[in-house]
Amino acid sequence: MIRRLPLVALAVLALAPAALAQGIVVENPPWPGPEPVPNPQPFQNVFIQNHGVETTIRQGVAETTIDQVFHNPNAMQLEGTYVFPLPETAAIGKFSMWMDGKEIEGEVLDAEKARGIYESIVQSRRDPGLLEYVGRKMIQARVFPIPAQGDVRIRIRYAQELETEGGVTVYAYPLNSSKFSKQPLENVSVRVSLESDIPLKSVYSPTHAVEVVREGDHKASIVYEGEKIVPDVDFRLYYQVSKKDFGLAVLSHRPAGEDGYFLVMISPKEEYAPEEIQPKDFTLVVDTSGSMLGPKMDQAKKALVYCLSNLNAQDRFRIVRFSTDVEVSSPELVPASPENVAKAKEFVAAMEARGGTNIHDSLAEALKVQSAPGRLPLVIFMTDGKPTISEREPGKILDKVGELNRNGARIFVFGVGDDLNTHLLDLIAEKHRGARSYVGDKDDIDTQVGSFYEKVSSPVLSDLALSFEGGVKISDLYPKKLPDLFKGTQLVLFGRYSGEGDVAIRLAGKIGAQAREFVYEATFGATEARNEFLPRLWARRKVAYLLDEIRLHGESDELKDEIVRLGKQHGIVTPYTSFLVLEEGMDPTTALPPNADRPMEPGVWRGGLEGGSGGGAPGPAGEPGRSEDASKAPEAPQLGEEERKNLESYARQLGGDGVMRESEGRDAVENSKRLDELKKADSLDDSKEKEAGLDRVIRKIEDKTFYFRDGAWTDASFDAEKKLEEVKVTFLTAEYFELVRGVPALAKYLAVGESAVVVLEGKVYRIVAAEKTEEKKE
Repeated sequence: MIRRLPLVALAVLALAPAALAQGIVVENPPWPGPEPVPNPQPFQNVFIQNHGVETTIRQGVAETTIDQVFHNPNAMQLEGTYVFPLPETAAIGKFSMWMDGKEIEGEVLDAEKARGIYESIVQSRRDPGLLEYVGRKMIQARVFPIPAQGDVRIRIRYAQELETEGGVTVYAYPLNSSKFSKQPLENVSVRVSLESDIPLKSVYSPTHAVEVVREGDHKASIVYEGEKIVPDVDFRLYYQVSKKDFGLAVLSHRPAGEDGYFLVMISPKEEYAPEEIQPKDFTLVVDTSGSMLGPKMDQAKKALVYCLSNLNAQDRFRIVRFSTDVEVSSPELVPASPENVAKAKEFVAAMEARGGTNIHDSLAEALKVQSAPGRLPLVIFMTDGKPTISEREPGKILDKVGELNRNGARIFVFGVGDDLNTHLLDLIAEKHRGARSYVGDKDDIDTQVGSFYEKVSSPVLSDLALSFEGGVKISDLYPKKLPDLFKGTQLVLFGRYSGEGDVAIRLAGKIGAQAREFVYEATFGATEARNEFLPRLWARRKVAYLLDEIRLHGESDELKDEIVRLGKQHGIVTPYTSFLVLEEGMDPTTALPPNADRPMEPGVWRGGLEGGSGGGAPGPAGEPGRSEDASKAPEAPQLGEEERKNLESYARQLGGDGVMRESEGRDAVENSKRLDELKKADSLDDSKEKEAGLDRVIRKIEDKTFYFRDGAWTDASFDAEKKLEEVKVTFLTAEYFELVRGVPALAKYLAVGESAVVVLEGKVYRIVAAEKTEEKKE
């Protein structure tokens, strides 16, 4: 006999800009069932195994194909309903589902019918994560059979006209599945093919670390891939089209009563004639001291040969080799002719690793030769050691470099291994508009240097400066020093603003010896609810810069206080805010909070099935069923010593406990690398935080951060001393659902858990679990 358990496979979508989304399953046992069941049958949730998204965007219209595979791990065949909410702006070109190779059509339910289904799912699962989708239509289709210990493949295709504002078009795909299933997905992929008749400029995802491959000015491919992960951030892609040589686009976000946040994207065109590329004066400085002997020397030579082989025809170059002494390939910069390049390769081949490390004299030699106007001077400095010959005092070396670099050469440093003075190298790069990179002793030096060289080989605008004219005041702009712009790259800046209105943005720079200026228009609003990711990204940038300031220039109470304030507000773990994780984020017994993210365990069918965060499935006529444990919150699993150490270790990676002051050794190198990554970060990708277990004790929903305090997930902005008006309701009561309908903006934050404290628009909303209310009455 076939056992048929109704289920709902729910694919949900985000608020505007809307797009179709992730799937889940909600089990629903037969009703009525025997009470009690003689031999309870173990049951496991049907879970999504693979999730693939293929999207083609042409002239602002996106066609998305979703391919999902659900797996039934049970020894019984299941029946269910697949439910797919629809955004108001999406035109469904086709909805298709394959069951055992057969295509099945679905029906469209209006918003009112869909509301009942959403709310019943929230009740049955005791999970508020779906409330944000109330008010949307949905597609519904019967799914039968879902084979025992087998798979069902669901495929959907839809078309959508994308919204464009301020010259920026956004495509959104709610990839978030963490609030529906804690089961890691085997494979997740989002692939976007982007085409436009007007040339593409900026292509940017603030939510995921994507690979962007340009195919000329009119096409681009964007790819995100992950394995064995639980996606917890919806995918967003922004792009700009413009006929200008340099595109500039602005996104802004401004909560009511606060200064605003903004992002500026600057991108060059993709197709350049050779004569449009600014000529470079390239000086390659390489350490050949005895410590470079062996594979490091071989790889360094390969890196030099790669750079020499890829010089542009109008470039000039020279090589400075240093150990105890200093030797040059030529006394002056020479043209990148085949003959000169061949001679330089012979110079490289003859290099031998021996002697000490004369950093002072090598940089003095590199900066001695001056560049002609219209040429961009670039220095690559590669070393694996500290100064041991000539001047050894870092401060004096820095002073000498500053004195000699009258030409404004950009100095890019590559540190190899751990026996380095990171403060010296990082300050050289910082003060001279370059960048820092570190590679391990066993890493491929040639690959790292080659990848870097490709990025800087074609400069198109140098000496950038940005100014804003209008009724808006700009502050806290990061990065503070704008780097040069190269072909195939884009610059992303984050800042704050006060005031409002139309603004003229002037981008000044040099193309060769010629000064150029480009003017753009943007509007900064008094309030702006969209782009809620901006506050957290801005805060990450600022905290990284403040930490680096402390590391390289010294600590102050003012800097520490600002780091603590921003870290607490935005859930950023630093050596100064680790207490938020290790104290406020958990109870005194070191337990994780109730419903903390963890793998879902099999339930037992006793008239109701345990779902995502506890709770049974709906009974007949929409009545809620209950699992045997639905009346109380599940016990919190203990945070073990190893998990605690992982969190502490993550905080130490950013400095603190003496590490911040260390300039040499492995910790110093790792600290420099991590802070450099954070200073450049322009997406919400937090894979390293998840590896450390941070997502188990801090929850982030758009622009809000929640910590588990006094039995509830509490908004970081909550301050009891402010005595704001408080609205208190019990989870899953009629008043609870009325609140969600009456204050739609609240729903996404209530997804944090069944016990929550949320501050919104001058009020405190306190959601209390039913069992806690009952306890107080007793």
